[in-house]
Amino acid sequence: MYYIGIMIWRERFDMAASVIHVDYYIGDLSNQRSQPMSTFREFVDHLQSIQANDQRQQARKISPQGSLLEKRSQGVGVEFRYIMAADFILFLAGSVRNIRWYPFTLVYATIRSVSFEIFARSSSLAYFSKIRPMLGVSDINEFRQLIDKLEASDTLPRFDYSTISPVSLTFAAQIGTRP
Repeated sequence: MYYIGIMIWRERFDMAASVIHVDYYIGDLSNQRSQPMSTFREFVDHLQSIQANDQRQQARKISPQGSLLEKRSQGVGVEFRYIMAADFILFLAGSVRNIRWYPFTLVYATIRSVSFEIFARSSSLAYFSKIRPMLGVSDINEFRQLIDKLEASDTLPRFDYSTISPVSLTFAAQIGTRP
């Protein structure tokens, strides 16, 4: 996620897309021995142990994984907002490919007003065409359909009593409204 965050920060969307849309050889690490290849989803599976540790310590954090990722982002040279953007991009790209990705860092998007620069800049159709491959959509209409489908879904990530809003986080109404 940090790599993708850095690629978003540096506007190297092609490099981020190549990491998002490739399968990885995991060999014996796989829970399914017949499937030695896995998607980016493999990287989040190991975060479940953090939840178990939080319960054991009775820390009662809304998102212990998100909290850990936020703490680890301090002093590494990339702002946490880019990590959050990467997490959200993985959630969107996963939704396109039917890969379940839980964006743990977006607990902070429900607590405070978050705006992702990458989507604000995508009011320009030219800019959107640069980020489109990272999302895994073929055009702006497919992107809008994805956002509408997610917004209407009852399976959006929840953090305590709050849920994320893909429409708000992407500035969906503004995407591609300028050349």
